[in-house]
Amino acid sequence: MKRTFIFPMNMVGTDSTPSLTLRSDRKDNFRDAVERVLTNSWSVRTVRELWELSRNLWASEPLPILVPGQKRSARFWTAAVLCRFPGRGQTRQRTGALQDAGAILPAPFGSGSAHRSHWTRPLRSCGAALIAPIVFVMAARAQGVDSASAQPGLLKSEFIFEQAPFRSCHASTIVETREGLMAAWFGGTREGALDVGIWLSRYEGNAWSEPVEVINGADDEKHIRYPCWNPVLFQPSKGPLLLFYKVGPKPSSWWGMLMKSEDGGRTWSKPRRLPNDIYGPIKNKPVELDDNRIVCGSSTEDAGWRVHMESTRSFGQQWSRTPPLNAAMEFGAIQPAILAYPSGKMQILCRTKQRQIRESWSEDGGHTWSRMKATDLPNPNSGIDATVLRDGRALLVYNHTDRGRGVLNVAISPEGKKWFAAVILEFEPGGEFSYPAVIQANDGSVHVTYTWKRQRIKHAVIDPFKLNLREMTEGQWR
Repeated sequence: MKRTFIFPMNMVGTDSTPSLTLRSDRKDNFRDAVERVLTNSWSVRTVRELWELSRNLWASEPLPILVPGQKRSARFWTAAVLCRFPGRGQTRQRTGALQDAGAILPAPFGSGSAHRSHWTRPLRSCGAALIAPIVFVMAARAQGVDSASAQPGLLKSEFIFEQAPFRSCHASTIVETREGLMAAWFGGTREGALDVGIWLSRYEGNAWSEPVEVINGADDEKHIRYPCWNPVLFQPSKGPLLLFYKVGPKPSSWWGMLMKSEDGGRTWSKPRRLPNDIYGPIKNKPVELDDNRIVCGSSTEDAGWRVHMESTRSFGQQWSRTPPLNAAMEFGAIQPAILAYPSGKMQILCRTKQRQIRESWSEDGGHTWSRMKATDLPNPNSGIDATVLRDGRALLVYNHTDRGRGVLNVAISPEGKKWFAAVILEFEPGGEFSYPAVIQANDGSVHVTYTWKRQRIKHAVIDPFKLNLREMTEGQWR
């Protein structure tokens, strides 16, 4: 059956109110038709990424498009998402959720609008009624979701630096030392370039300090330099501040390195290479258990993507490791985030190639682990991080989509199994917001750092007690 979809375009800065009519047998054909119309102004990739983002975020059967606007000097984008809802009640529920996410909705969806019935009336074709509310979401392209003032619990969103001596940066880490917050990341010309080193910034007073390179991959004896990767800062309850990182030409052949600081990161020991087959925490922070073991989530990529766990009691002097927790031929998983619950149970959540977050559980302090299985949460083959809050709840930062990295989300779970939507940190189709790191500070606030378009590192502060939690059904963001 051929359906006709009609939407007015008077909300994009034009004086007239023309409408665009497309006829399509199937949703995919409809999307392709929209792409053909709009590719003069918008890339096909951007349209397709918005399709995937909206499918995961807002509706079970969305038909998203991008509408060219007139406010390009202000770098505005306008997204139209057509969704099937059985009635106006769900329309109001969805638009309310968008407003909670920091979206700026046009007047027809504002409270008390006299024109809402025009925008939510059924569209009829071949005698079949189709409820197709059209939601326009407008946001500054340069900032994504400017939601620090719009979303409950999100207290602050800021860049750690505005300008830096490196062109690209990625894979941040954050820690609270005895002297305050500190963040690190790798930066250089591009990921994998020989000039990529580990950079660090401290939160001093009310601002972050200028980034300083603390180490690079130069080998003076061999007169060669390798790129650095994935720093991880960790402050044990007793002992020195630890900085783990990787050095090598690529992830399949890199090796683990460790530096220590006795003065809160102001000075560092000479770098030391970790033993063979020990890589340290591969991306996410370790956890310290009651028996003084520091347990690290690790993984390898030389024989497929495989997760394993490592532990040390001597601040990196002696190590043990588990066998791989997954078979690379079955599915590829890396970069586990560890959740250690008050009950003594432990959970890991892993990035995968299969577009879903996978999990495994341990009931003996991380010595043995259950068979890894899929969760309901999507994953676009991108890094995640998680932490257990002091009240026992789990907090996860991840890209809630199975394609692209244009959205970054925070979810909460009471026990690590059922997850609730909490905050959208970023939303910009075609952008990259990735590789989050998260901790809970001594004052109870949650701090998140993440990559912002490979150009800067962003820092967000969350009050976990003020979040507006919404139930997710079968992994659909609400």
